[in-house]
Amino acid sequence: MAMNFSEEEKKKMLEDDSEIYQKREDGLDANNGELKKLKGRQKREYFRQYYMGTVAVIVVVAILAVLFFKNAVEKKPQCALYIAIEDDVLDEEKVTDFEKAVEKYLNIDGEKEYVKIDNGTDSKQVQTYIYSGIIDVVIASEDTYKTRAKEGCMMEPSADDTVSFYKDYDKDKQFFCEYVSGEDVRESEKTANEAESADGKTYNFGLYLDGSEKYTKSLGGLVKKPVIGITATSKHKEEAVQFIKWMMK
Repeated sequence: MAMNFSEEEKKKMLEDDSEIYQKREDGLDANNGELKKLKGRQKREYFRQYYMGTVAVIVVVAILAVLFFKNAVEKKPQCALYIAIEDDVLDEEKVTDFEKAVEKYLNIDGEKEYVKIDNGTDSKQVQTYIYSGIIDVVIASEDTYKTRAKEGCMMEPSADDTVSFYKDYDKDKQFFCEYVSGEDVRESEKTANEAESADGKTYNFGLYLDGSEKYTKSLGGLVKKPVIGITATSKHKEEAVQFIKWMMK
């Protein structure tokens, strides 16, 4: 049902000055010129109060967007060859210079790739890195290298053609040892280092690096009879092969 008001009631409603009939004046109306009346400091205060929060959010979002785009476009240099040297203490400056020499030999673009020579990681961490496929080449003393090879961490020609070039060197340069399987260890009831292979066969897991001037002079290596070889999990086999051949010259 529609409500009908008398002329007197309509007039009373229009003249009523109660708050519900008044136009709100708790803010400034830019359309009616109120904002234009403000002076410099008042305008800054008005801007800070009503717009600063929104502007700050927009700026933060813009910065995050730029950083995200930059990281997505710019690719970080990737490791082209990771070499772990155990049982030796090398001068850091010589290691850095040698890394650059290897990069130059392998024709590696330093802005996109790099060579890493790791001389400070402990034995257990090296083993973890090998299992994870991080390390490509290992240089170590006979005893340490034998431990790696017995565990199946290193390549050998009969299992992978990548290292068939080992056979090109004299017998006295080829490193041989047994491969001890998990079954061999369980049956012998000894540790992996003490256990022996059931079949007694030996395999060519690496090359002796003694006499290499690059190792003794360029790197300053002190191990008397170091062994070098490629890990079974290497992700950069081609570079690893080139590096070992270069070291053996």
